[in-house]
Amino acid sequence: MKRAAIIASLLFAAYVGSYGVLSRIGIAQAASQGSEFYFLIEPTTPFREQCHYRMIELYWPLIQVERWAGADHAPAACGNLQLS
Repeated sequence: MKRAAIIASLLFAAYVGSYGVLSRIGIAQAASQGSEFYFLIEPTTPFREQCHYRMIELYWPLIQVERWAGADHAPAACGNLQLS
């Protein structure tokens, strides 16, 4: 039982931590371009665009918590947006 709790805690920390890293990199890139929308993975190919959308689905609960807390940025929902 204790082992399961430790594993669950580590997985949760990895989930939250990976979102924190990816979203902060994306937000920094978006802010430098004056955009309120960011990419978790920049959609330079159709495959990477699909990865970005899947990551939005994966991190949706954390995105909503961040939006509820008053975040100024949100993940881009349109692949036609590009950061140069």
